[in-house]
Amino acid sequence: MGQGDTGQLGLGEDMVERKKPHPVGGALEGLRVCQVECGGMHTVALTGEGKVFTWGCNDEGALGRPTNSEAEAFTPGLVDRLKGVKIVQVSAGDSHTAALSEAGTVYGWGIFRDNNGAFGFLPPPSPPTPSPSPHIIYSAPNKALKITSGCDHMAIVTEHGDIYTVGRAEQGQLGRIAECFSSRGGRKGISLLLKPDVVRVRVKRKADKPKFTDAFCGSYQTFAVTEKGEVYAWGMNNYGQLCTGDKVDSFQPILLKDGWIGGRGQGRVLGVAKKFGISSGQHHTVVCCGGDVLTCGRKEYGRLGLGEESEEPGVPALVESLKGVKVASVEAGGSCSFVVTETGEVYSWGMGTNLQLGMSDDEDVWTPQKVTGKKIENRKVLSVSVGGQHTVLLVSGDGE
Repeated sequence: MGQGDTGQLGLGEDMVERKKPHPVGGALEGLRVCQVECGGMHTVALTGEGKVFTWGCNDEGALGRPTNSEAEAFTPGLVDRLKGVKIVQVSAGDSHTAALSEAGTVYGWGIFRDNNGAFGFLPPPSPPTPSPSPHIIYSAPNKALKITSGCDHMAIVTEHGDIYTVGRAEQGQLGRIAECFSSRGGRKGISLLLKPDVVRVRVKRKADKPKFTDAFCGSYQTFAVTEKGEVYAWGMNNYGQLCTGDKVDSFQPILLKDGWIGGRGQGRVLGVAKKFGISSGQHHTVVCCGGDVLTCGRKEYGRLGLGEESEEPGVPALVESLKGVKVASVEAGGSCSFVVTETGEVYSWGMGTNLQLGMSDDEDVWTPQKVTGKKIENRKVLSVSVGGQHTVLLVSGDGE
């Protein structure tokens, strides 16, 4: 649902706008899709057999396959250059896509961009041009367990508890590059950005080094969770979206303070809470912790879900209207937010201009509203992903 003028809805050339959810068919017909991710203007789907399908804008190689006509971009197509490789997870950014193999190797394609435009995808001696087909971007004995993408950066969680980052660095989103080198690597060169490297946390003793088990990339931020339930954050923070209680960008990991009360302090945040998730748009963040939903950052267009008369909270604030709703996961778009419940319902709020919310009109929504539609009746929503102008739901059940 939403806008699909570059084919990102996957519904063909004749359907470039949807207010309500509509099933994607074509090459996906009859296949079991286990994950779907929205990029800025493209979409990627992963099947249970480990195959990757893409559709949408392919101007900078984000689809990972040739599209000789517009029709080929407007419907799902197989990324056949990954043939013989079983993929277990995918991620997508504004103009890039990544895939994690069962063996722990990360493949990627497309391009990274910064304030000065496109700056490459693969490190030199590769040219600073889009990579239109899959290439290995991370392969090591310390195999990858998870990948996640922001607009123009990626984070990779490894089996040894490390986090590697790659891509744009100007807002601190890589967590490993000083501000003076953040613009295309400065005098150290572009390889500093385009070659994945480990994020290091300053500790007094080697034994205190955190072991990371999960990571979540926002548009220009990164959040990471340790095995002890601690949460670190770094990147853009101009509206307080890092949940630190201030509005200062961070170019290195910050340990968030106890209980999400804000501030740059020490302590366990979650106690290894099982129901935890975090998703960050450009200027706001949505957190699911123990079933509760909290938001922080910029309030314009209703993206925080706190009501039209609310103030911008300095630290994550509880979305009161969702109290009592058993939330399973959260998702933040550029100016909108979603939650999926344990019973398979989905709620949305925020900017309605692009029809991403699944409502019957394009008005902004200031508090969470349930998404309904004939095509999702009797179906359970499993997950939601939000792109620049579109939203995709992964659902199960027979439906209509």
